[in-house]
Amino acid sequence: MKKILTILLFSISTHSIAFADTRIVIDSYDGKSSIWLNDKYIRMSFKDSNPQGDNPGPPGDMIANFSSGKSYMIIDKTKTLVDTSTPPMMFGAMMPKKSEHKIIKATYKNKGPGKTISGLKTTQYEVSIQGRKCFDMLLTKNQAYASAMKKIDSLHDDAGDFESICDQINEQVDIEANEKYGYPVKSITADGKLEMLVVAFKTNVKAPAKYLSFPSGYKIKTMTQIMQEEMAKQFPQ
Repeated sequence: MKKILTILLFSISTHSIAFADTRIVIDSYDGKSSIWLNDKYIRMSFKDSNPQGDNPGPPGDMIANFSSGKSYMIIDKTKTLVDTSTPPMMFGAMMPKKSEHKIIKATYKNKGPGKTISGLKTTQYEVSIQGRKCFDMLLTKNQAYASAMKKIDSLHDDAGDFESICDQINEQVDIEANEKYGYPVKSITADGKLEMLVVAFKTNVKAPAKYLSFPSGYKIKTMTQIMQEEMAKQFPQ
């Protein structure tokens, strides 16, 4: 779920007219993600289940603009917005070129009706790739949930390298498969690990004031600037 950090309707217009927002809360083996989104912005916060571990969660919320595709990490302590949509320039030559996008053709075996989770009716599926069982999933065709997932997917970038073939389904799954079978509400790995579980899904709700907008008065820095500042601290002249 931390990968995800790296992601439905406008809340307040210039005339202060309130519109509905969407909220999704997702549990996973490594923590809890809270997502608010509307037609312009998405904001995600992550609470690490093991903040003292080797791979801690992000130090701040992530916010992205759907129209520009720009994403930022919000560091409230220093009132900084870190541009995470642009890779560090100092590593540009070292970063491998993205491989051509290849659609993953997964096999979905219908296991019958599933539980209703967070108000979402589901169907059970066993999902395999190239004959290897990867997940037991509960999928839903709820239109409001599907719309939210599509908007989140619109910001998703290919990760490139994967630890296993099953990891690819989260990054390169066939969009047509989502339309046909539904979007995940619960996913269990083949070895029994909880990959994700939607514990709250609410539409027609209102996000906290100014929550779904870029904070005012914050400095914008690139990842290159942040890395240069950290290096200067470690190796002062």
